[in-house]
Amino acid sequence: GGCVCVCVCAGSTHPTTTTTNATTSATATTTTTTATNTTTPSSSRPTPRSPFPMPANIKVLFGLAAAFSLGLFLNVLACVLWQNWNPIFVIIAYVLAPIPNMFCAQCNRGYEETHGNAFKRAGFFLTGLIITSGFALPGMLSHLNLIKPFALLLGLGGGLIVYGSILTYLHCFHSASEEEAFM
Repeated sequence: GGCVCVCVCAGSTHPTTTTTNATTSATATTTTTTATNTTTPSSSRPTPRSPFPMPANIKVLFGLAAAFSLGLFLNVLACVLWQNWNPIFVIIAYVLAPIPNMFCAQCNRGYEETHGNAFKRAGFFLTGLIITSGFALPGMLSHLNLIKPFALLLGLGGGLIVYGSILTYLHCFHSASEEEAFM
């Protein structure tokens, strides 16, 4: 039978565990108590570390995923609150928006000398057209009185959040060399 006792050093941020016999457990407890009760000024204490440290880019990625989910939630909420599922068609624009850039970037390979950036620019134009349609669709549905004005605001807010999170992702996680590989 051994006893497990946790000793915290004054300068350490992580506790260390020691195992002692039953005869020395009283001594270890006294040592632990005196080491724990030492007072140091609050300004000289090291900041405690998280038990699960994450790199900064993972935190940004989690934040972007939460923002993207919030944008989709606002679009679904615009449908659910008034039992009108017309605003859900905006999500089709979210899915279709990156497709022209992907196809046109593949078509541009091998034709840079003869066509320049024509395929790449066509992809940008079509992507811009789809994104504009994604913002215009709730306005058109509201103008035709197919959705309520507050559903319009929820749809536009959701679209801004979704497209903002996508642009932030591209800005933070794609370097110029990766962009040239895809574009």
